[in-house]
Amino acid sequence: MKNKISENKIAKSLLKKLIYFDIFSYPLLPEEVVTYCDYPDLRLEEGISVLENLKTKKLINYEAGFYYLDRKSTRL
Repeated sequence: MKNKISENKIAKSLLKKLIYFDIFSYPLLPEEVVTYCDYPDLRLEEGISVLENLKTKKLINYEAGFYYLDRKSTRL
């Protein structure tokens, strides 16, 4: 899937979903973030790889199996 769509577009889609669910203080499992993103053909492994890159850049957090935003570091 990444070959057809840039990692940047996938990252934006994943972030949009995390931002939406953050409104309700609802962290997401990796499977949920990938399932809800704008690219239904995105494989779970590819989605997790992009999520891990976002985590490395400190744009999102991961704890106890859930991805979520840190309100203090959110740059919106």
